[in-house]
Amino acid sequence: MKKRYISIIKASTIISLFIIPLLSIYINSGYNLAYAAYVEGNCVAYYKDKDKVLDIYNKILDKNKDIKISEGIKFKRVITKTSSLNTYDSIISNIKASLDKEVDCLVLKIDEMSIGILRDKDRCEDLFNLIKDHYIRANNLNKEDIISTSINNNIYYIPYRAYESQIKTPENIYKVIKELDSSKEDPIISVSIIGIKGYIENIAVGTTIKTTDKYYMGEFKVEDSGKQGKRRIEKQVNITNTKVISEIIIKEEIMESPKNKVIFKGTKNPIGTTISFLERPSRGPITSNFGASRGSRSHHGVDIAGNTGDPIGAALDGVVNKVGYDNIYGKYIKIDHGKGVETLYGHCSAISKDKGDAIKKGDVIGLVGSTGRSTGPHIHFELRLNGKAENPMTYMK
Repeated sequence: MKKRYISIIKASTIISLFIIPLLSIYINSGYNLAYAAYVEGNCVAYYKDKDKVLDIYNKILDKNKDIKISEGIKFKRVITKTSSLNTYDSIISNIKASLDKEVDCLVLKIDEMSIGILRDKDRCEDLFNLIKDHYIRANNLNKEDIISTSINNNIYYIPYRAYESQIKTPENIYKVIKELDSSKEDPIISVSIIGIKGYIENIAVGTTIKTTDKYYMGEFKVEDSGKQGKRRIEKQVNITNTKVISEIIIKEEIMESPKNKVIFKGTKNPIGTTISFLERPSRGPITSNFGASRGSRSHHGVDIAGNTGDPIGAALDGVVNKVGYDNIYGKYIKIDHGKGVETLYGHCSAISKDKGDAIKKGDVIGLVGSTGRSTGPHIHFELRLNGKAENPMTYMK
């Protein structure tokens, strides 16, 4: 035992006397203790800090999870020249190069276009799912409401050999496709989506018109402005990319019923008052007044100048009770407004309504002309109460 202790002491003495001074000589003469790092059998670094090299290696693997490793990383203790120590960036490059092996993969082809190199069919499917999800979001659909999705293009998987660095991730290729699509009229990949789309829409307010003799003809009063309703609609939609091909309502639920707008329409006869209840049939100037002498008779209406083909508007709501032609009026149309009130429009070049048609104030009922006994294009406009001619100018707005 005593001899063993003596041997250990001698060995320690030798290290202290010879090896440590020798290391100091190496360090002082431009040499360093370091680690040689080997990846897949290739020396990738000389570096003093083993943990930093290992950290670089692990980060590279984390970003490239598809890389298949056979040997991994190994370290050896070495003495090397200071000038041979690697920089941080060179270690990254060397590790990537050592891991960059030629492997089996696929070229993905869509119709006639090569899209890129991917690891396998699973990665191609990941790419398609990214594209499908993009169009689901673009159409404001929820994934849980999707019935089916499909790619409409011809898809080809071509076996290939490439280096790891040439293989793209689904995310890389998805970004490239989006950039290319931004400059194209039609997207590279055509996606069909069938899903359920639900939304809430307003139900328009209807109108109920009630007649009353509390107000004069041509007067209207809103009794109730009404209220829009609401309904929830669910549609099954068939969409290609962002274009709706077809849609079918599969469910409809009334959430709130609409309330009609109620309008009182006056029926009281305003003739004999100063109420302006007639709309002017045309904006042309008056060229002949009511009562003007026409030889042995007086003018039963007013003449309003215009150009042939100008529109003629109805002066008041009513129903067409006559459309015809005679030598004096030419082509004419007569409207019954109720309570014995009628209006007549003569010398038309064309009539656009038929007997029995319901007319609203301002509706186009014909075109200005010069038919019948006329010296130029104009409207002969009459107002009659129980067949008796009245001066329309008294009641025109």
